[in-house]
Amino acid sequence: MNSANRDRANHTHGPRACARGGALGKRQRGQAILWFLATIAACCAALALVYNVGQVTAEKEKTINAADAAALSGALVEARILNFEAYTNRAMIANEVTIAQMISADSFVAYDATMAQYLCDYICPIPIVGQILEPALQGYATTLQYAQMGIDYAAPFVIRACDLAINGLKTARDVAYFAAPAAADGVASGVAEANMTTFGGRFDTQPELNPVLRATSLVANTNDWLNFTKAYDGNDRGNARDVILASRDQFSTKRGMGPLISAIDAQLEISTGVASAGTSYIGLERTSDTTTLTDFDHWAAQDSLDIYVATLQFCWGFIPCGYEKTYLPVPIGYGRADASTDGGTSKDLCHPSFPTLFGTTLNCHEAVQNGNAMTADGIPNIRDLANPGGPNTPDPTLAFIAGVQKSADATMTTQRIGSPGMNTVQVPGPLGSPDMRDNLQNGDRLTSIATARVFFARPDWSARDITAGDLPRSDRKHEYASLYNPYWQARLTQTDDATRAGFYVLIGANPLLSVATP
Repeated sequence: MNSANRDRANHTHGPRACARGGALGKRQRGQAILWFLATIAACCAALALVYNVGQVTAEKEKTINAADAAALSGALVEARILNFEAYTNRAMIANEVTIAQMISADSFVAYDATMAQYLCDYICPIPIVGQILEPALQGYATTLQYAQMGIDYAAPFVIRACDLAINGLKTARDVAYFAAPAAADGVASGVAEANMTTFGGRFDTQPELNPVLRATSLVANTNDWLNFTKAYDGNDRGNARDVILASRDQFSTKRGMGPLISAIDAQLEISTGVASAGTSYIGLERTSDTTTLTDFDHWAAQDSLDIYVATLQFCWGFIPCGYEKTYLPVPIGYGRADASTDGGTSKDLCHPSFPTLFGTTLNCHEAVQNGNAMTADGIPNIRDLANPGGPNTPDPTLAFIAGVQKSADATMTTQRIGSPGMNTVQVPGPLGSPDMRDNLQNGDRLTSIATARVFFARPDWSARDITAGDLPRSDRKHEYASLYNPYWQARLTQTDDATRAGFYVLIGANPLLSVATP
């Protein structure tokens, strides 16, 4: 194409093309602004969503913390009451042991008094020896008789004082036991309501206690508390009796011969054995020397000393095979004291080494016949675990549940800011609506549940236990849970699925969430 033709073409098509280009530009003008505004709106919605989630999460954490604090506080109250019951049990046992010591002293003083009198009766008639020893023996016997009169007079008052102390401790224990559910609930509620921060004129919204949730948890906690322990009475006091008997001191458990009587016995055996060329000898034996519970409501203490003749026995007519004892009906020393609900005397506590003709010895018989019988209330009912653990079962634990809620206004989401809120405008049509609701359960509230457990743990000798101090057992054995030692503690724990499912039903949520949520 030559230059003329090109000029003609440009002259013909140029203005029309410019006109078409200008119209297209006019139609596209302003689209960037629309995209910008749409992007800004989406970003604002995303920011509002992030802000709302953050606000709800922050207040939810505060609600969880309040529920944890409430559950742990309630469990600590129950742990301290269990420790108080352990202290009262120990105090009641100590008073029972005091009764055992009192009647032990009564029986032993009577035994000493009769032995001193009979010793004087046997020695004083001996010429020369009796004249020398009679004043000392008579003075010693008289002193012991006065001592016996004094202790016979004082023992009933001491026993009565111990019984009054036991009844007072038992009453205090029962009051604490029945008050525990309400006390734990009150402390948990107070801690939940006080779980808020105030500073610089700013404050958190106070946690609330849902009446239905609180009543439900109170019923559950009370039921667990009442079923956790049991008052053992009547024939069920075997464990309490064993603990009391194991708590006796050596004097109440087995008094033995004593150094003086042991020395006399050894000298008597040697001298009579030499005189008989080993075919026989004479000795002394403590045929009763203990204090025990003959049943659940009867303390008995008995002391007796008998003399015997041991004769060498032969097997097959010529082989020596030991000595056989024969107890002589000679009064030497005896004493007896009883403290029971009926004020009577129980069975003979005689335990001779060899059989006797009438099942007892003369001094044992005299001890029972001349004993001092007093009145006592017997072993009280002792509260202990209803289902104690053991070597093959885990130690029992006690759960305490607490539920706390907060008003949704505490979240200060875009739904709550201002009145009626920043995002509550309803936009009809397919464009959607910025009306983003928090959609909380339980009447538009934040709600949390927590569980704490009360457990028994006495420090052991493990190197990892840096807090042990003097608390571990001296025998290095593991101690299982009981209400005889105050080592009850509390800690937070995981709420079980069944409890959480019931909790979800109460707040209007799907109970199946208990399986899907941790």
